[in-house]
Amino acid sequence: MAVALMDEENDELLNDNLTADSDLRLISDVDDVSEMLQLVQSSRYLVYRERAISATQFHADIFLQTTPNSRFRTRTRMDKDSFKLVVDEIKDNPVFYNRSPFAHAPVWLQLAVALDRFGHYGSGASLNRSQELWDIRKGTADDYTDRVFKALNELSSRYAKWPSADERRQTSRRMASKGFRDCIGFIDGTTIALSQKPAIDGECFFLRSKAAL
Repeated sequence: MAVALMDEENDELLNDNLTADSDLRLISDVDDVSEMLQLVQSSRYLVYRERAISATQFHADIFLQTTPNSRFRTRTRMDKDSFKLVVDEIKDNPVFYNRSPFAHAPVWLQLAVALDRFGHYGSGASLNRSQELWDIRKGTADDYTDRVFKALNELSSRYAKWPSADERRQTSRRMASKGFRDCIGFIDGTTIALSQKPAIDGECFFLRSKAAL
């Protein structure tokens, strides 16, 4: 009888201890979840963010002098002397300046980004590629491209114009001496790839290579 009572008391004590341990574990779990929730709500980023060096911190001399000529031409589609000439032509355009305390990026950088995009098409001209290559935001790459396009377009009347009657006669004589009579010149075409086939007469916009232009 005494042994049975002792066993019963031990069982009750064991159950009480297990219940207490379970309650403690539950409280501990709730505390852990509460601390984690507080951490998430108080922190925008849970992992340390290492800030990449922005391309706007590069110096023009470094870009022009240390970049190999072949790589420079691949990125900008022109040599360094021509690049400097274009920078000088557009650097004073108001589109590159604002009244904000935060000045625009250097003109040479905006031109380099735009030329890199002009020289590619499809995924090669994507904003994702510009973001990774130049360490700038997608919207920034788009802004650079728009500014450069506007600045270059304003120079079109100076460099792209129909020759006068006297200039046409002189050119025609030079062309005739090379075997091309009654010719005032010739030009080569540049294809511009489209992202998709036009809805109207789309079949007329395909090259022999099956690319839309």
